[in-house]
Amino acid sequence: MKATVGHLKIHYLALTETFIYGYLVNARRFDPLVLTDVARNLSLFPIDCSYLITQGEVEALRRGMGARSGPFLRVFLGALDYPNCFERFIRERDIGLLHAHFGVAGCRAVRLKRRVGVPLVTTFYGVDAAKWLSAPEMRRAFKRLFQEGDLFLALGKDMVGRLRAAGCPEEKIRIQRLGVDVEEIAFHPRRWPEDGKRVVLLYCGRLVEKKGILYALEAFARLADRWKDLEFRVVGGGPLRPDVEQAVRRMDLQDRVVLRGALPHAEAMKEMRDAHLFILPSLTAPDGDMEGTPTVLMEAQASGLPVVSTHHADIPEVVLDGESGFLVPERDSRALTDRLSHLLETPDRWPEIGLAGRGHIERRYNIHREAQKLEDIYADLL
Repeated sequence: MKATVGHLKIHYLALTETFIYGYLVNARRFDPLVLTDVARNLSLFPIDCSYLITQGEVEALRRGMGARSGPFLRVFLGALDYPNCFERFIRERDIGLLHAHFGVAGCRAVRLKRRVGVPLVTTFYGVDAAKWLSAPEMRRAFKRLFQEGDLFLALGKDMVGRLRAAGCPEEKIRIQRLGVDVEEIAFHPRRWPEDGKRVVLLYCGRLVEKKGILYALEAFARLADRWKDLEFRVVGGGPLRPDVEQAVRRMDLQDRVVLRGALPHAEAMKEMRDAHLFILPSLTAPDGDMEGTPTVLMEAQASGLPVVSTHHADIPEVVLDGESGFLVPERDSRALTDRLSHLLETPDRWPEIGLAGRGHIERRYNIHREAQKLEDIYADLL
């Protein structure tokens, strides 16, 4: 009989968090069971899941209560005390290990770990190893987590350094890469389109500061005059949408920039299949928010897209600078323009770059292999 791992995820699951779902559905030796406060997008990410309330019920409360729904939900969820409210359920289901996704979930799980007496693994993904880790109000909670948690998983060497600097014991840290299902991503070498079709530059990511979308727009604007057949497609939604729309109008690029909004994963992958080049100019936001290893860069390379990104967080492990794409300094739109110009001037190199990217992702970021490594970690703790 397989042992059960309880996966603690606050709000399961955002459209952009496919990297977590990949581990859940590729579990083979352990049964995954998600324990969440608010269940969302279950039809897109079906899994054995126990929850306190659904996103649909949250939206119904908002429609019925208006502005009062926010305070009510905070009191309601606070009274239920997630994840500690699952203590009895964990005992009944004989859950043998807890895996907290994101550092804050790990902090909340410390008391639960004590009470149920099972190992606690915490994976850090990006913002939690940067902005949240350095927040004064969180220092005590993270100190306690580092003392009592059993193991901490980082996405790469840069993140390991940040965890160590925050006081996490080195012997408790392991590198556990994210991964994508390479077998499900069709590869095709990119070539200059025929019959007067546009060359498509693609961005996929939330419209938030750390993704660098406004720098991508600046770079595109410099290219637009010279490359009349170049189009910029933006997939993603977020708080910077009004700023992006304003920038597009200011630069008079309404007929060259297509804002697709947030899309389900399958539709985003179709956009990727139709693109020729990919850009994600990630950066450290003023509030300290950072990336980990963006899975869109893995998906883009696996599909054969040459990519342009930045020397940020653990992205240099994901993108091989000069081989599978190019990396530039953060917040440098002119450097982005330069690398994109180089790619546009040398389309004969696109197939070679695409093959290098596909091979790199197959070797280092294959979710089937990474899921096995994660289950090896579980087995060592049990």
